[in-house]
Amino acid sequence: MDLKIIRQGIEVEKLVGERQVQLPVRAEALVPGAGRESVSVLMADGFAAVTGSEAQAGRVVVSGDVFCQAAYRLGQEGGARALTAQAPFEQMVEIEGVTPKMSVQTDQTVDHVEAAYESGHMVFYVTVTIRVRVCSLDTVEAVSDIEGIGGVQKQTREICSAKLNAETSDSVELKDEVSLPAALNARVTLMQWAQPTVERAERDLGGVRVSGEVKAEALIASGVLTRPVALVRYALPFEKLISLPDWIAGEPEASAEVSRLRVTVDEGGEGEESRLEIQCSLLLTVRMNGQDCVTVMTDVYSTGDVALEGETELLRLCAGEKRCTGQETIKNTLLLPEGAPAVGTVLAVRVHPAVSGWREESGRALAEGVLEASILYMQAGEEVLSSARAELPFSMQLSCLPGEGAWIKVAASDAEATALMSDRLELRCLIRAQTAERLVTEAAVLTSVQAHEAQTLPAGIGICYPQKGDTLWSIGRKYRISEEEIRAANAGIAQAEAGKPLLILRGRKIMNQ
Repeated sequence: MDLKIIRQGIEVEKLVGERQVQLPVRAEALVPGAGRESVSVLMADGFAAVTGSEAQAGRVVVSGDVFCQAAYRLGQEGGARALTAQAPFEQMVEIEGVTPKMSVQTDQTVDHVEAAYESGHMVFYVTVTIRVRVCSLDTVEAVSDIEGIGGVQKQTREICSAKLNAETSDSVELKDEVSLPAALNARVTLMQWAQPTVERAERDLGGVRVSGEVKAEALIASGVLTRPVALVRYALPFEKLISLPDWIAGEPEASAEVSRLRVTVDEGGEGEESRLEIQCSLLLTVRMNGQDCVTVMTDVYSTGDVALEGETELLRLCAGEKRCTGQETIKNTLLLPEGAPAVGTVLAVRVHPAVSGWREESGRALAEGVLEASILYMQAGEEVLSSARAELPFSMQLSCLPGEGAWIKVAASDAEATALMSDRLELRCLIRAQTAERLVTEAAVLTSVQAHEAQTLPAGIGICYPQKGDTLWSIGRKYRISEEEIRAANAGIAQAEAGKPLLILRGRKIMNQ
């Protein structure tokens, strides 16, 4: 008996753990010239950026920055002013089983921003949600074949493990100008936002070509008394070849993140157009997602003089990602708070969506959440700039139903509002949603096989009555005969049926009981 076991290695990306945490962040900035003047916050917003994540023993340390901006009115001024603030954060996320150098994936969203004037400072209270996922990449040696003995019966299957083959990032600088009409009398940029969208990521010679656009918005201060602010929208297309060796296989996936945005107004002369100069730094990240596929044995026995016993390991394999998308125009009625000034002309609208969950209803997958809407408007019959904030529920349809562990990104754009009455408005905006869920499959594989002498019994003819769940394989394994021999003795039967007898032509040996 000269048993030879052939093994095949497969790289398995294992999910060590994932967690979601919320943390409050406080940022503040000095309000110039406040003194005894009252300060009224008109609009506030913020976003978070993760600058580093490190796997340590039993935890992940995530660090980053929160960037805040606000438009406000000082005293009885008719126009608006603006300021910005920044604050760093560091959060330890406890995850059992994490060790240094493991792969860490993070995602962050700003759920809520509040701004208040306190003792000469504008203070921002920001709620940030951080998601962390940690994976390890281990090599499992599975049995792929057996040689050296006769009568070996084996079950095999191909298993595939999705994994990250490569990840790289590069930046692209975008710059453009927009002409503003002279009648607007644009003065200065108050607030600014940018929302990047990747439209394509395709293999190209020397790397991956990533293209898309950045939707930029700027709140501009105007010299027109009846319209002291205006919202300007502009789309910046981008295309960049991210360098990556051609020999790295896999399907490309790309994401984009704005690392810097600068929108400035270049005032024209008397009666001349102004120019809006937009500069945007974009960080593009490309991930090459591949698969490691091998054919391995899942079970084995012998019909010869040797009994085989195998050790089985249950592998949890990453099968890739399931993505659900959605895009919908949301309409809702916004009622002004009691005592708020009556609406005259709506000047600008900013909407921030937050998803609370998703559910299935009548065969449709629905995402639900809240829209935080901020609206700047002129009071009815007055040359006074006012603002209102409201939270509005929304739901939107997704292309599929996400799983419990899915991560979701939601963004709103093209927000507008129309006054229906002096105390209510109709709000419209476009919401885009995308979820990503890590899929896992299980596969039982043989990792080792031992051989020993089988107990000898005389040959004979028997009758087997299959039980529920029995197969030709399990019956053949029990009586140490091949599936082909069972079929030959039973007129070519295709499968075992519970309670229907099978003829068993038994050999000289059976395995130990």
